[in-house]
Amino acid sequence: MKHTNDLLREEFQRLEAMVIQKNIDYKDSLQHPVSTFLRSEDQELGILARLDDKLGRIRESGINEHTVDTIDDLVGYLVHLRISLRKKGIK
Repeated sequence: MKHTNDLLREEFQRLEAMVIQKNIDYKDSLQHPVSTFLRSEDQELGILARLDDKLGRIRESGINEHTVDTIDDLVGYLVHLRISLRKKGIK
C-alpha cells in the first residue's frame, strides 16, 4: 500500500490539473466575475455561494459515485477563495 504522503502528492497533482483546466474553461470567472448581480469586490460571495451549493448537494445526496466530483469542486472553490483573500492581502 502506498504511503499517505504519496497519495497526497497524487491527489494534489490530479486536483491541480483539474482546477487549472476548469479555470481555463470558465475563463477565470471566479477571480474576474461578470458581476451582473454582484459588485466585483464581492467575488468572495460568489465563491461562497458555489461552496454552499456544493455542500447542499452532498447534504441532500450523501457521498456516493454521483457526488464524488463535488468533493473535487469544493477543493477548487476553496483554493479560489484562498487566492481571492491573498489578493486582498489576507495571508
